[in-house]
Amino acid sequence: MHSDQDSEVHAELTGERVVVRAYGTTEELPLPVFVEATVGRLPGDHPMDPGLRDALRCLA
Repeated sequence: MHSDQDSEVHAELTGERVVVRAYGTTEELPLPVFVEATVGRLPGDHPMDPGLRDALRCLA
């Protein structure tokens, strides 16, 4: 899975996890967390970088 080529956000499925690279940040997320992030349903206290959280919401 890769995001739009013009985007600064890249997501790669690796087994049960998704490696996300955006704006100089890289995180490896469990698939359910990735899905929740893309639809804006992560709890406010989730430790994900806020910039990455915003970038993932743009993928939905």
